[in-house]
Amino acid sequence: MLADISYKTGPPSIRNENGQLVGFVFVDITGEDIQGYVDAAAKRISETVKFPPGYYIQWAGQFEYLKSAEQKLKLVVPFTLLIILC
Repeated sequence: MLADISYKTGPPSIRNENGQLVGFVFVDITGEDIQGYVDAAAKRISETVKFPPGYYIQWAGQFEYLKSAEQKLKLVVPFTLLIILC
């Protein structure tokens, strides 16, 4: 109910980030906002998947850019309003 899963072949590879082996799951979201999808998926994953010690999940891509932009706007908007009002 959460996703339609399909397999696509690609070049086999072993990748690492920060010295740790990683695996990627690519998700193409259509018709729903990214934040809503990640919230629903994270809730479902936390309810059903128990990661062994040393394993974790991290959301990246457009979601990561969205969170970065939100943090910057939390700083920039109040200063901009302060400058305009002064």
